[in-house]
Amino acid sequence: MSFFKYRTTLIALQNQVQHLAATVDSLKSSLWDSGHFPGGANAPDSGTHISLVSLQELQAQLKALQHQVAGGGVRIGTKIFQSFDVVESWVKTDLPNQCYGLFVDAVSLLDFFSCIGHVDADKTFAAFHSQQKTGFTLMYEARVAASIQNVFPMVFGRTSSSGMDDSEYIPAIQDPMKWDNGVTGIKHQITRGMSDVEYQLESAIDMVLGPYGEARQIAKECLFKSKRFVTDLCHFISNDYQKWKLRGHGQKDAWQMTAVSVRRIFEEIHSERVIARDIYDYKDLTFSTSKFLWATWKAHQVMDRYIKHQFYEHPSIPAVLAHHLADNYVKPDDALANKVHSADKAHQALVSRVDTLTTRLNALASVKEKDEKPPTPKQQSKNDKARVTFAS
Repeated sequence: MSFFKYRTTLIALQNQVQHLAATVDSLKSSLWDSGHFPGGANAPDSGTHISLVSLQELQAQLKALQHQVAGGGVRIGTKIFQSFDVVESWVKTDLPNQCYGLFVDAVSLLDFFSCIGHVDADKTFAAFHSQQKTGFTLMYEARVAASIQNVFPMVFGRTSSSGMDDSEYIPAIQDPMKWDNGVTGIKHQITRGMSDVEYQLESAIDMVLGPYGEARQIAKECLFKSKRFVTDLCHFISNDYQKWKLRGHGQKDAWQMTAVSVRRIFEEIHSERVIARDIYDYKDLTFSTSKFLWATWKAHQVMDRYIKHQFYEHPSIPAVLAHHLADNYVKPDDALANKVHSADKAHQALVSRVDTLTTRLNALASVKEKDEKPPTPKQQSKNDKARVTFAS
């Protein structure tokens, strides 16, 4: 939305708020004059009762408009949720069976990838049993609820927020060759598996949310945005690592600088998702579902900002890199600099001596070549005459 359109909409909403506020004040005044008001001693007649109902409705509309003017909500596609209360009301009326597991962000999407190879049947059955025992409607809900507990998705290393890995590396990928060695690696597994995960989730969304058009559209929008974020993130990791390599850094240092950026990205996403940690309550599924959805959609706001800035231009990336470089800065040693200077002078002296010796060697070689050159006929005749004279 352009700035002009946004400002026009904001002015219109402010006018509605002012109009409703004036209407509410007018109704309160009329009720007060007639002696019928909430908490008063006189019992309201039917007309006054209607006025009280209208007053309550107007107050609710006023509160909703104030939320719109103040902002602070989330927007997914064309749908805007101004507050958590609005999400909770939407869950009650527009979402069947609290199916929050079909609304994914980047972290929960990556947890759907099968990058761990074979899974034993016993573990699969145990997971199904636990899902039913804890009251999850589908395995999708269980998977999303579990992903909320962790900073990183499984493919990057499940580091929980209560026991974070204190290294600067990505927990599961401390070697860049494990990420991408040209033909294999986790990056290639994500790229190849993306179509399968997308098909799995899209089919489930159509099947479960088919009759609920708005919920289905929002779920697909979340899937599309999460897929784009993961794809862009994979490109960012590979390109950033190669950038540091081309600037002369070794493999270990280059990967470390890429890793600190990736950690910061997931930590910022987790800072929004953390509001749904340990929130699951099977006795109040509406509240739990609303919390999971609110956390997921808040995470999408962080993802949108990184995509908008193409990762590199996001303020957090240069900030964390500057912090990393400052922490690892080593002041040059003066004694070492003096040693380098002395070694450089000795090297120059040796170079000068070698040049002198080379010049002398070339001169000797020239003399030797002259001596070994065969005499001309004139010189030979002169040499013969000299030998005859010497013999006589």
